[in-house]
Amino acid sequence: MTDDPDTKVLFKIAADFGKYSCTIEVWLWDGIQGNSVIFSNDAALEEDEELRSLVSKSLALPHDAQFTIARNPENVFVNFFLTNKDERSSFDPSQLTEKEKLAKKESTLRYLKESNERNSNPSIKVKKPSL
Repeated sequence: MTDDPDTKVLFKIAADFGKYSCTIEVWLWDGIQGNSVIFSNDAALEEDEELRSLVSKSLALPHDAQFTIARNPENVFVNFFLTNKDERSSFDPSQLTEKEKLAKKESTLRYLKESNERNSNPSIKVKKPSL
């Protein structure tokens, strides 16, 4: 997603899902907020349904998440969209100062760490991002 000039990446983090390294992105394009789990082509041999299931289970996605899967020579993109039942969860990060953006990023990383510890799912390992 990051190569598209009309796409604004809101959040990006490296992770491992089972035996696959990936990047998780939350992005905004043309007013649509979406999410991508981007695998290198080592996951290319997996069937679409297996990748969908891996992402859904690893991220504990709701049953109504909508998926698309795209492949290119370098990557496999598992894109998913969540129903936004609370409009207050939408925000425009361009309105934030750099300090506010950093504070939100740190807060999100703290939440993910605590959530991962609570769920203690050993198949997901979040890599420490460089700030």
